[in-house]
Amino acid sequence: MKLYYRHSNVFSINSFEKIEAKIILNYHGIEKGFVHDKIRPRFAIKRVKNLIEDLKTVDRKFGHNSQTLIAQKVLIDYYEYHHENKISIEDFFTEETYINLKAESTIEDKAFVEKNEEAYFSEINKPFDLFSNSRKSIRSFTNEKIPTETIEEVVAIASNAPSVCNRQPARTYFINNKAVVNKVLEIQGGLRGFQNEINQILVVTTDRNYFYTVGERNQFYIDGGIYLMNVMYALHFKKIGCCPANWGKTIDADRKARKILDLKESEKIICVLAIGYIDGDIKYTLSKRRPLDEVLKIVN
Repeated sequence: MKLYYRHSNVFSINSFEKIEAKIILNYHGIEKGFVHDKIRPRFAIKRVKNLIEDLKTVDRKFGHNSQTLIAQKVLIDYYEYHHENKISIEDFFTEETYINLKAESTIEDKAFVEKNEEAYFSEINKPFDLFSNSRKSIRSFTNEKIPTETIEEVVAIASNAPSVCNRQPARTYFINNKAVVNKVLEIQGGLRGFQNEINQILVVTTDRNYFYTVGERNQFYIDGGIYLMNVMYALHFKKIGCCPANWGKTIDADRKARKILDLKESEKIICVLAIGYIDGDIKYTLSKRRPLDEVLKIVN
């Protein structure tokens, strides 16, 4: 907790990494605005303003990396969308700012990707590098319900995930009741713009009862995260779209969700997954990944 207090964004933003985290948070929020079927004019104004200012700080103090360059491109796409549709945003995003961003930008990709269902699932039987790279977060689904039998197959595949000493503390809850789905999504809060199209969710938990030393106090997050990734790969393999929703919640919010889902006190929610079938054309965020030189460090 002391290290989180010292190094997280909660109390200070005094390093490139902290500013970069804000930039990613804001550009991803804008990306999500592009994947709605009907894009709302002048959406995410506060995020746009914050992103412009933070990119100025990066220009002035640090220099760019992969994520700040993507942020520039997201802003460029935002301006061009509004300009093409003759919607004025000059009061918070000036033409001068756009021209400066355009002059610096080296990214060709758009802030969102459009594909049809066949193309999206075209690599599920390919080698793992292609399969894993083809899975993206999908937020819009058809009204067709996923059968319980299919979810059983998904969880059976996911259950080969490794865990500390093979204790297998992860559990999956399949929520079919739309009223319960809405209650959980309201607490989660990050999928409000898509909530009407989400009729089923999975909730992944881990049970603290399976951990027994002080050194393992965070292990349930690790085991839960490994299991969660396996669940998402299994869903993709079964041609089911999904979007993992952050569960960084307060104790009170966590308690409310546990009560709704009738979870044991020892269970910790790791993630809520919006799930569903997809049909026709879909849109998803670019969510550009870092290049290898930003994530791999060789220690000889």
